[in-house]
Amino acid sequence: MREMTPLIHPQPARSRTSRRLTALALLLQASTLFAALPAAAASTVLQLDLHRGVSARIFSADYVKEHWVRESDGRAWLEIPGYGSTELLLPGRAGAVDAYYPHAALDVYEALAAVAHPALPETLSVYCLPYPRLGLTSSSTAGARIFMSPGALPIPREVTHMVATHELGHAMHNRYLPDSDTAGWQAYRALRDIEDSSIYCADAQHRNRPREIFAEDFRFLFGGALANYSGTIENAALPAPDAVPGLHGFLFALGQAGSGLPAVGGLAASNYPNPFNPQTRLQLEAAREQLGQSLAVEVFDAAGRRVRTLYLGALERTALELEWDGRDERGAALPSGVYFARIRLGQQRLSHKMLLIG
Repeated sequence: MREMTPLIHPQPARSRTSRRLTALALLLQASTLFAALPAAAASTVLQLDLHRGVSARIFSADYVKEHWVRESDGRAWLEIPGYGSTELLLPGRAGAVDAYYPHAALDVYEALAAVAHPALPETLSVYCLPYPRLGLTSSSTAGARIFMSPGALPIPREVTHMVATHELGHAMHNRYLPDSDTAGWQAYRALRDIEDSSIYCADAQHRNRPREIFAEDFRFLFGGALANYSGTIENAALPAPDAVPGLHGFLFALGQAGSGLPAVGGLAASNYPNPFNPQTRLQLEAAREQLGQSLAVEVFDAAGRRVRTLYLGALERTALELEWDGRDERGAALPSGVYFARIRLGQQRLSHKMLLIG
């Protein structure tokens, strides 16, 4: 991510205020954790334990320099086990400034603790670099490794929050929406109205790259108050993320149980096409020993409201196909967005994510 000049972009006041209040509450909680840290933590390693077994290790610039920077004959290399070796740009070299100012590990800690998403990648490693990498001077993410590049001037806390949360967005799509998930990216592009690959592609200007737009959407929708201090996203020509129908639900569902992953036991669900408009076929598979058990198949929207019941009765065969026309119980067409088929078979429960597009 390249650091950017904040822009002012109008947003719906009600959703913006609600999201800011939530973020502020989370930030207060993070501040409590922050206050409990030992004073020496800024020069070592911070361990952040979040919900559902998620943890993050944040390595300060001093720690990175002491353990993983090798200097020789006026040059330096970053050598992290399992990552490889990359040359660093030392101060005073041609094209370099006289001094670098790293991101503060405690600010990164605060930023991650304030994120309001229920399914972050299981293990994160964040490296506050003492020097930028040669040929890659901006912050970046590789898998679940986040590299926070230093600046030529002292970095304000809010900028660290913004950068760290943006890079966490990259870790999210690396884990839950990889490049191989063409259907998932197609669904995201359709929601975001960035399907024109001549404009929105990996080789486009930074603000028009789909993965950068995703990372900004994640920061805006799930980051804390400081991460959203500017009130905008990098590409101010796009609608604000909270003004895009279905976008919050799509990102919120990533990584959660029942979002299209294989089901528990002998129960499995899939739908085709997905995304769809206006019809899709929901296919259920169950084990033979589940025949005769009570089955309920209901559709819920991203806010948790039941909008349609597709099946109530006993399971009569191990393979069942149900058609949904994208309408609610009254026959009204539903808006584009993420929907969940919630399936109850005996004592088993399963939720399957579906995307209705306009």
